[in-house]
Amino acid sequence: MSYKTVAEISIKNLQNNAKNVKKLLNRKTKFYAVVKSNAYGHGIVEVSNALYNIVDAFCVSLLDEAVKLRVAGIDKDILMLTPAFCETVNELVRYNITISVSSLKELKLIDKTAKNLNAKAKIQLAINTGMNRLGFNDNKSILTALNLVKNSKNLTITGAFSHFGNVCNKEYTKSQFQKFLNLIEVIKKYYPKIDYHISSSGGVIAGKRYHLNACRVGLLLYGYTPFITDKISLKPVMKVYAKSVSVRKNLKGKNLMYGDCLSPFDTATVIRLGYADGFLRKGITETVNHLCMDLSAVKGGRYSRLIPVMINANDLAKKWNTIPYEVLVNATNRAEMRYKD
Repeated sequence: MSYKTVAEISIKNLQNNAKNVKKLLNRKTKFYAVVKSNAYGHGIVEVSNALYNIVDAFCVSLLDEAVKLRVAGIDKDILMLTPAFCETVNELVRYNITISVSSLKELKLIDKTAKNLNAKAKIQLAINTGMNRLGFNDNKSILTALNLVKNSKNLTITGAFSHFGNVCNKEYTKSQFQKFLNLIEVIKKYYPKIDYHISSSGGVIAGKRYHLNACRVGLLLYGYTPFITDKISLKPVMKVYAKSVSVRKNLKGKNLMYGDCLSPFDTATVIRLGYADGFLRKGITETVNHLCMDLSAVKGGRYSRLIPVMINANDLAKKWNTIPYEVLVNATNRAEMRYKD
């Protein structure tokens, strides 16, 4: 018997969430599905296959993720959102992955690699609008990049993008959006038909004026919103269960688990769940003491073989003082994935 945690993934909920997102978008706005970090823990290949006929393109963070999709037969555009390194450019070009470019140094490296391979490299320019992580900062640097692309036989530009830092801060968002519009006007003089996108899930909810001709959507696909809203109906896609190991009785006032913790419960169920499974030591609802690496105990005699440990990531996010993103990407660390619908 396997004592892995079990992650149950609803393909029906995933597809319905994607369709509801699409209803919010302008008719001609491209839908990039963000499937980085193993599709937020939901399984990158299975999720991408389920979304293939709904979305226009996919976004990943790592070369390995992109290659995995290509090997699985995903032939739509794949944008790698993080910068390419020397050792990854070859494979990105070979697998026809769109590479995000944040600097002239990166652009020259990609151009040189594509030339050596006698191939065309697809790129999108990352624009810094205020988060100050990555991207071109001003007209001058963008024009220099565009001239390099224009004079190269081995580069094809397919888009330009940025990222909102905090959609809930209206002034900050307005400032970022205006800067992005100003900078893409420079690009449009050379390439008017490429994709321009700054909105992820928060921007999609914030309003169509932010959608432009493409949006990147991650969290909404998996059933969650970055802030409270009634603009879209979603259902969580993932539930996680742990397996019952044993039921312990006559425990009240006795030691249970590590340390000097005395059980407040007379009966507890030991379950095969620990922090090595991606669940924080703070535990889940009614956990006794902290989780250890592989085991924890919950209140009551749970004789069912499968004990629910994550039904809604928002509940754990509140308990752990974090965000649902972090809960989701960790919740399937050692899980057996079961897909339904």
